[in-house]
Amino acid sequence: MLEELRRLASSNQGVIFPSDLKVLGLDDNATRAVLRRLHKVGRGAYTIDRPSDPVQVHYLRTVAALRHHTGTAAAHVSAAVVHQLPLFRPDLTKVHLVSAGSSRLGRRGTAVVHRQIWEPNPPADGMPVTTVAQTIVDCARTQSRETAVVMADSALHMGLTTIEELHETTARVANMLGASRARAVVALADGRAESVGETRARLICIDAGIAVTPQVEICDESGRVITRLDLKVDGHNLGLAFDGRGKYQEYLMPEEFMDQRYWEEKLQGEMVEDHGYVRVHAYWNMLDHPKLVVGRINRGKARALKLAS
Repeated sequence: MLEELRRLASSNQGVIFPSDLKVLGLDDNATRAVLRRLHKVGRGAYTIDRPSDPVQVHYLRTVAALRHHTGTAAAHVSAAVVHQLPLFRPDLTKVHLVSAGSSRLGRRGTAVVHRQIWEPNPPADGMPVTTVAQTIVDCARTQSRETAVVMADSALHMGLTTIEELHETTARVANMLGASRARAVVALADGRAESVGETRARLICIDAGIAVTPQVEICDESGRVITRLDLKVDGHNLGLAFDGRGKYQEYLMPEEFMDQRYWEEKLQGEMVEDHGYVRVHAYWNMLDHPKLVVGRINRGKARALKLAS
């Protein structure tokens, strides 16, 4: 029975609907018994295994909502989940769908159906969904600025959309609620960011009036690249590096050890300083406290001026 249920779930992006159990030849009592063993993720939607995190729960609820609301497509943050865009503190309380029609709009249980014409887009993961550009612009209108810029930077960096597509889509929602927020997000979007942390650090700098340029290479006298700064503070020989612990764990080659990576970072830091640059570091737990990051940058500026004198 378990294998049959798994095959059934795999045909529905991991979700089992009570009506689908009919193909197994179960009567009502047997169906209720099976459902009691499953995990409910939404109205009339179940999974075999308990979802591991809120994003997975939202994905499964989106699958269920699309089944219940035919003629709709996943949109807003729900589309971002389907597109597997990097998410930072998204509001996942509601599943968002779009419909070009005028019926069945508004809140429907845990789903919100918006009236909106969406561009034709190949299904993602087998589901109708708005384009990546429209998804980002809609999230820019409805989610926090930080959430939306992280999403935009990541999509641009991965080549899932272009800045031109984002501007064109923003122009099409000019008369919609949140259009000014969307324009602000697109103006901030920069595909050179290589991580969520880099995007957040750049936003801290922007808010503090510190002009920075992402991904600046530092070279020696022969033109050989010594390092690449995550963010270079304009007008100063100063770089800001975002460091997460995963940097030292996720990207090690099989023959490498963490202490070896630390040692290489130390040597690289000395070479950077030998060539007239100061590099300061921001860590994940600092990004919720912008004053800590700004203070570190300002102290770095003082050291960079001293080194140059």
